[in-house]
Amino acid sequence: MRALGLDDLIDPPCIHAWLGPGSLAVGYVLKDVFNFVLTCSSDGESEVFLGPREVEEEDLRAVFRQWDPKIRTLVENGHGYLKWPLLDNSQTELSSWVHAAPEDKLSLALVGDSAHAIGPYIGAALGFESATVLGKILAQARQQADIPAMLRLYESLRRPRTDLVRGVTQKMAREWMLPDGPLQVDRDDIFVHEGTPLQGYPNALQDPFSQRWLYSFDGEKEALEAWRLYRENCPMY
Repeated sequence: MRALGLDDLIDPPCIHAWLGPGSLAVGYVLKDVFNFVLTCSSDGESEVFLGPREVEEEDLRAVFRQWDPKIRTLVENGHGYLKWPLLDNSQTELSSWVHAAPEDKLSLALVGDSAHAIGPYIGAALGFESATVLGKILAQARQQADIPAMLRLYESLRRPRTDLVRGVTQKMAREWMLPDGPLQVDRDDIFVHEGTPLQGYPNALQDPFSQRWLYSFDGEKEALEAWRLYRENCPMY
């Protein structure tokens, strides 16, 4: 990186983002590697696939040819290019994430992208959150008969939050990949001239409101509180 004149991308370590029409690029140091993620529209993709797949350097050059010279330098000198599909199931929302079966049958619950696939623009780690909540609730079980109600409680606790995160994520994706024009100019003007970020800031990672409710989430605490309220209102307990 230093030999390529890209010192400012690794020192000091931070997240670098380039925004463009229908595309964006994000780079950051990951241990001893500079991880570089390029996102663009899949309009020309002939098939839906579950990745990763190899991608040719020339394909990346074609998409980002007019971008910052630093991006071209990274593309030309990088290696290990892989193509991944970014999936969002908001258009095919499941009616339920759980199958709460009778006691003598198998109960199932979906966790992570299988339940709430969302673009990766704000790094919410929702799958880890859901696994934490589900595990903590199930740990309170006294008998197998408790499990169906616990699974329904898990879904009722997680669904509102994942829906909210999806909305913020989709808004951020739209704002970051605006086509050139008045809205893009206004967005860039906010980035350049606004001092302390306020609620509604185009970068949700710096929006103080988003930071509070998104990154302060305590899955164990939320699960135990939900279970406490459930017990108080359930005659069997």
